[in-house]
Amino acid sequence: MYVVTLKIDDMEFILNRVNFYVARKSDKNGRPISESAWTVNINMDTTDESLFTEWMVDENKKKDVSIKFYEGGDTKKEWQFAKAYCVGFQENFVADAGVMETQLIISGTTVDNGNATITNNWMT
Repeated sequence: MYVVTLKIDDMEFILNRVNFYVARKSDKNGRPISESAWTVNINMDTTDESLFTEWMVDENKKKDVSIKFYEGGDTKKEWQFAKAYCVGFQENFVADAGVMETQLIISGTTVDNGNATITNNWMT
């Protein structure tokens, strides 16, 4: 069974969902015509921490963030996000499931997973 955590400001949060997205623009023939750009969408149980709303509303606030994937207690993968912005924030309550979740969309300068590094050139 996998467990995934978000580490930010020396705090760690268990994540319910992680969607990493990287894309390039392409021409009409499908050939890439731009650099790669990335975002990561995460969902977690809502906490009483104001960290995420403060990060979202401050357009200049950048944070170094990591996401670790564990299986059976062993680290399987780790992503490092440098100088990341919170570009999306949403809280959802689902009464019939009894859940309140926070969703974040993160983008920033670089993401590194140990095998590859992707840089958002709009940041430089």
